[in-house]
Amino acid sequence: MDFYKFIGQKRDVASRPEAVVYSLRSLLSVKYLINQQGETPFEDESGTTEMPGFEFYNSQNGFDIYKNNNFIGYGFSYDYYMDYEYCENLSGSSRADHMLTAILLDAKQIEKYGHMFKSIYDYNKEGGASASTYYAVSSAAEKLNKTSAISFKQGKNSFSATVLRDKETLVFFSIPYDKGWSATVNGKAVDIEKVNVGFMAVPVGEGESQIVFTYKTPGLTLGIAVSLSAILLFIIYLAAAFVLLIPMLIFRQRIVKILCSCSVEVCLFLACRRKELQSFYKRSSQAK
Repeated sequence: MDFYKFIGQKRDVASRPEAVVYSLRSLLSVKYLINQQGETPFEDESGTTEMPGFEFYNSQNGFDIYKNNNFIGYGFSYDYYMDYEYCENLSGSSRADHMLTAILLDAKQIEKYGHMFKSIYDYNKEGGASASTYYAVSSAAEKLNKTSAISFKQGKNSFSATVLRDKETLVFFSIPYDKGWSATVNGKAVDIEKVNVGFMAVPVGEGESQIVFTYKTPGLTLGIAVSLSAILLFIIYLAAAFVLLIPMLIFRQRIVKILCSCSVEVCLFLACRRKELQSFYKRSSQAK
């Protein structure tokens, strides 16, 4: 995923970005952190956790569980936006910090949705600070969490969220963007925007909106259609072969019967001729 590379973090199976980028956990709606007992401790003897904002929650099955006090629920909205030119001039970790303040849009998205937001440049003029300190992260997370979905439900290949907005805006979900996703807002299909270098957002209007995302594997429908077509053609082939084979078998049986009948007649004929020849030779010898 390009996002981790963009913010200067390694992407692996565990997906554990460096602890210094603690703003990232809030951005990605990480509520709990699990640390295996016996490994590198997540807190020191005084109880101070490696990342600020996390506190011990529980222990289960050999794991210590820590809760993120700066958790932001799915389906939140921004007041500001920033463009790639601005964001690419920041350091990797600072890019993640700024994403707690402003949504990152490309040029086409700014043209389409820019009127819904203030610019990051306006934020800076207003004296705003990026979420580079714990206080700033906590303040930004609290503000964004107030806009998170009223309800969020996850299905087998889908998820839904209900949001309430006082103006038209984009609703952000820290769920990786993929072409297999489709979305509706209040039952109407909407475009899914790839924002923040790899995540999803959809436009909503003022008031309450019911958002539904559904995932369908790209090419699955075509693959099923091709498979069914192949099966159908195979059945037609078998049926045609069966229809053509029966007359051929009947014809073959008739030929065999005819040949067998001819063979019997030939054998009888030869037997008769043999007797006649034997009788002829016998008479010829007696005449001599």
